[in-house]
Amino acid sequence: MTANGIQSQDYILSVIKTPTILSVSMDVNYPSYLRKQNETIQHTGNLVLPEGTSVLWNVTTKTTDSVSFILNKKRSLFRTLSDNHFEYQKRILKPFSYQISSSNFKLQDYERLSFTIDVMKDEFPRIAVQSNIDSISHGPAQFAGQISDDYGLQKLQLVYYDIETPEEKQTLELPIRKQNLQTFYYQFPEGLQLTDGRNYKLFFQVFDNDAVNGSKKTLSTIFDYHQKAVLEIEQELLDAQKNTIYDLERTIQKQRSQQSELKKIQQEIKQQKNISWNDEKKVQAFIKRQNQYQKMMQRQTDLLQENINEKTFDNQNLASKKEELEQRIEELKKLEKQQKLLDEIAKIAEKLNKEDFTKKAKELAQQNKQQERSLTRTLELVKRFYVEQKVMQIANQLDLLSKKQLDLSQKKDTLLSPQNEIQKEFEELKKELEALEKDNEKLKEPIELPDTFDEQEHIQEALKKAEENFLEKDFKATSQNQKKAGLEMKKMSAKMQQAMLDMESDSMEENIEDLRKILENLLTFSFQQEILMNKFEESSTTHPSFGADLRKQNELKTYFEHIDDSLYVLAMRLPKISTKIQDELSSSHYNLGQALANFSENSFSTGTSNQRYVLTAVNTLADYLSGILESMMNPKSMKMGKGKGNRFRLPDIIQKQGELSEKMKKGMQKGRKPGDEKGDGKPSQFGEKGKDGESGQKGGKDSSGSEGEGNENSDGELYEIFKQQTLLRKQLQDAIQENTGANSSGNAATKKVLKTMEQLENEILEKGFAPETLQKMQHLQYELLKLENAVLEQGRDHKRKSETNLLRRTPNQIKELEFKKLFYNQTEILNRQSLPLQQNFKVKVRKYFSDSQK
Repeated sequence: MTANGIQSQDYILSVIKTPTILSVSMDVNYPSYLRKQNETIQHTGNLVLPEGTSVLWNVTTKTTDSVSFILNKKRSLFRTLSDNHFEYQKRILKPFSYQISSSNFKLQDYERLSFTIDVMKDEFPRIAVQSNIDSISHGPAQFAGQISDDYGLQKLQLVYYDIETPEEKQTLELPIRKQNLQTFYYQFPEGLQLTDGRNYKLFFQVFDNDAVNGSKKTLSTIFDYHQKAVLEIEQELLDAQKNTIYDLERTIQKQRSQQSELKKIQQEIKQQKNISWNDEKKVQAFIKRQNQYQKMMQRQTDLLQENINEKTFDNQNLASKKEELEQRIEELKKLEKQQKLLDEIAKIAEKLNKEDFTKKAKELAQQNKQQERSLTRTLELVKRFYVEQKVMQIANQLDLLSKKQLDLSQKKDTLLSPQNEIQKEFEELKKELEALEKDNEKLKEPIELPDTFDEQEHIQEALKKAEENFLEKDFKATSQNQKKAGLEMKKMSAKMQQAMLDMESDSMEENIEDLRKILENLLTFSFQQEILMNKFEESSTTHPSFGADLRKQNELKTYFEHIDDSLYVLAMRLPKISTKIQDELSSSHYNLGQALANFSENSFSTGTSNQRYVLTAVNTLADYLSGILESMMNPKSMKMGKGKGNRFRLPDIIQKQGELSEKMKKGMQKGRKPGDEKGDGKPSQFGEKGKDGESGQKGGKDSSGSEGEGNENSDGELYEIFKQQTLLRKQLQDAIQENTGANSSGNAATKKVLKTMEQLENEILEKGFAPETLQKMQHLQYELLKLENAVLEQGRDHKRKSETNLLRRTPNQIKELEFKKLFYNQTEILNRQSLPLQQNFKVKVRKYFSDSQK
C-alpha cells in the first residue's frame, strides 16, 4: 500500500471457502396404517405431517465438513454419506421449529436455515346414532348411525348390560367396511339373548386404527331398553287392540253423520230446479270432510292391522282367524271406487248438472252405507276376536299361576309374601274376567263364555285357608291347601280352553247351516227375479198384470233386504266371508231401487237392464258363497291325509301299490322253474306256457302233476292282483274327485297316472307275471310319489304365498325401511355431520371462514 511516497509492508489476502447449503430434500415415510404413499419433498423444510411420520433429510453442500440439526438449542449432527452429502432421520411426534446449519474447519454455523414442522394428530373417531327406542313400546329397537375417522376405522361394537349388574358388560361386534365415513344399521336385540322382564342399558363404541398412540374409541349416547316378557307384550297388544276398537266405533259414528249430511244435501238439491253456487260449495265441503274421514279411517285400520299382525298364536283356530281378519282389514283400506265417485261428484257439481249429481249421489250413498256395514262388521269380528284372545290369555295365565302355586306347595321353608303375590295375581285375573264378561255382553251375538264361578270360589277358599294355616304355623295344612288351589287353577284353565274348542265346533255347524239357508234364499230370489224380468220384457203400463208385477218387484226388493240382513249377521261371526261381497250387495240394492223407479216412469228397457244387473250380482254372490260353504264342509286340511275307515287317500294308495309290486315280484320268482330255463317263449295270460317252451319234463314233473296245480295257483294270484289294481284306480279317482270337485277329473298329472293304471290292468291280463309288468308297476309307483310331492308342494306354495302376503304387510319391516330411508338420506347426513377433513385442510377451512373480507 503506498501513500505520499510512503509504502507499507506487504500483506497476504487469503480467500476462505464458505460452507454452503446447495439443496435440502425430505424423504417422508408415513405410518403404514395411513395407507398413504411415501413421497420426497424438494427445496423446503416446512411441512405439516401426520403424527408418527418418519422424515429423512438429505442435504447437499459445498466445502462443508458438517451439517447440524438444531432443535431447542440442542445440536445433532447429520450423518456424512460422502463429500458434501449428508442425511439425518427423525420420527415426528409433535410440532417443532428447527434449524439446519453448515460448518467447516474455518467457519462454524456459517449458513443457518430455519424451518417449522407442524403435526396432524390422529383425532378421535366420531359416532352419531339415531333410534326409535323412545317411540316403541315393545319389540326390537332400531338404530341407525354414522361413524367416521380422519384415517380409518378399526371396529364398531355394541355394548349392553343389565342395570342391576353394570360391571358385567357384554359386547357384540358389528360389521363395518374400510371407508373413513360410513353408516350402519342394527336392530336391538338381534342376535342377543336377553332375560325377560329386565332393564338394560346399551351404547355403541367405535375404534379408530391409530397405530401410533394405540386405537382410540368414542362412545355414543347411552340408551335404555326394557326386555318385556311374553305376557307383558300380549297384554299390551290386547290393550292397544281395545283402544283401536274404541276409535273405530267413533269413526262409525262420524260415518253416520256424513250419511245424514249427504242425504240432507240430496233433499235440498232435489227441491230446486238447478244446482246453485251455494249448493256447489256445500258439495265441496262435504267432499272435503269425506276425504278427511277416509284418511282417518285409513290410519285407524293401519293401526288395527299392525296390532293384529304383531300377535302370534300357537292355537291353530286363532291363527286362522287372525289371517282372515287381516284380509278383511286390508279390503277395508281399498277405497278407490269411493274416491272415484267423489271426484265425479265434484266435477258434476262444478258443471251444476242436477240430474247427474242426483244419480251419482245415490250411488255414493249406497256405497257409504255398505262401507259402514263393512266397517261395523269388521269391528264386530275384531271384538269377537279380542274376546277369544282374552279368554285364551287368561286360561294360559291361570295355567302358569297353577304351576307357580304347585311349586310353592312343594317348598318347606317359605315366606308368606310369595303366597300373597299369587293371591294378588289371582284377584287380578278375576277382575280381568269380569271386564271380559262386560266386553262380551257388548257383542251383537255374545260368545258363550265358560262358567267358572264354582272354580273361582274353590280357589279363593283354598288360598284363604292356606294363608290362615301359614299364620297358625300349620305348614302341612298350608301345603295341602296350596296344592288344592293349584289343581283348581289348572282345572279352571283346562275348562276355559275346552269351552272355547267346543264353542268353535258348535259355531262351525251353526254357520254352515245358516249359510246353506242364505244360499237357498238367494237361489229362490234369483229364479223369481228372472221370471219377473221375462214378464217385464213383454209388458207395459197398460198391461193388466202391470200393477201386480210391480208389487211383486217391490216384494223381491224387500226379500233381498232380508237376505242381506241375514248375510250381514252371519258375516259378523264368520271372518271367512270377504267384504268384497259388498260390491255385489251394493249393486243389487241400487239396481233394485232403480228398476222400480224406471218401471214406474214407463222406462221398461232401462228397468229390465237394472234387473239383469241384479241377476248378475246375485248369481256372482251365490257362486262366491257356495264356494265358502263347500270349503267349510270339506276343509282342505282333511283331504289328502291318511284314510279313515273305508276312505282311502293318496298315501294309502301309494302303500297299496307298493304291496302289489311285491306280490308281482314274488309271483315271478315262483314262476322260474328249472324246466323253463331253456324255453324262449313268454308266459301268456293267466300263466300259460309260452310257445316253443320246454314241457317241463326235465324238471321232474309231468304235465298232469303238481305243475298244473302251480299254474292254477299262479292264475289265482294274478287275478287277485288284477282286482286289487282295478280297485286302487277307482279309489284314486274318488280321492281326486273329492279333492278337485265332482265336475273335475284333476290336472294333467293325475290324468296321466289314471291312464297308466288302466294300461297296467291290461298288461296284467295280457302278459301275466312278466318283467315288463313289474317294471310298469314300479314306474306307476314312482308316478304316484311324484303326484304326492306335487300335492304337498302345492300346499307349501299356498302357505308360502300366505306368509309372503303377511311379510308384505308386516309393519316392523315397513318401519325398518322408512327408518333407513330417513337416516340414509345423504343430503340430511351432510347437513348434520361435518366431513372428516385432514388437519391441514381443517386449518385452511377455519382460516377461510374467519377472514372478515370473505
